[in-house]
Amino acid sequence: MVGVYYMIGHKVRAAFRKNSNRPFLEVTIGVLVVGLITLVPVLGWIVKFVLAMAGLGALILTRFGTRKGIGTGPKAGSVASTEKQA
Repeated sequence: MVGVYYMIGHKVRAAFRKNSNRPFLEVTIGVLVVGLITLVPVLGWIVKFVLAMAGLGALILTRFGTRKGIGTGPKAGSVASTEKQA
């Protein structure tokens, strides 16, 4: 759920064009947003369940190696080390 909270907080901060790297603040914003949504009687538990399943799915995909985590792949435009230079 922390990953889901972080993603939601990051999206909210990006919407306000605040692009600093403050993960604790982004998680806090995510917790507050989800907390406010869960106050709605029926919609709240449905949203919480869907977010929990999304977090569980992400955990399973990254834990069992079907996808790499964020930032672990090669950077765009990087030169392969196998190329020979003249």
